[in-house]
Amino acid sequence: MDASIYAISCLAQAERKLFIAIIVQALLDTRSNSKKHDAIFAKHEAICWLTGRSRDFVDICFLAGFSPDYVARKAKEAIANPIALRAEAGKGTRYEERKNYREFRKRKKSQCHSPIQ
Repeated sequence: MDASIYAISCLAQAERKLFIAIIVQALLDTRSNSKKHDAIFAKHEAICWLTGRSRDFVDICFLAGFSPDYVARKAKEAIANPIALRAEAGKGTRYEERKNYREFRKRKKSQCHSPIQ
């Protein structure tokens, strides 16, 4: 593959990821429970942007490689039926993994420091 074609391909992938990140950030903004004025404003703007048909929204969706209708439909579903973004403290899968690892390390450490018989 020609180096210039590869560079263009990499740039295109990076740009697509950027446009996907814009959509994801808007979705995250719709989930905000903050009482701060800026967050409330961002939430309102995100909902309007995701559910409207602004030229900016349509362009971002196409540049991200998605149909604007698909993104708007999925955004409306996500807004209407929110799911928890994070597990409660001490309840998630990652918490259990870390807890098990800490217990494993503690057992291993105690075995290393036991007196030799």
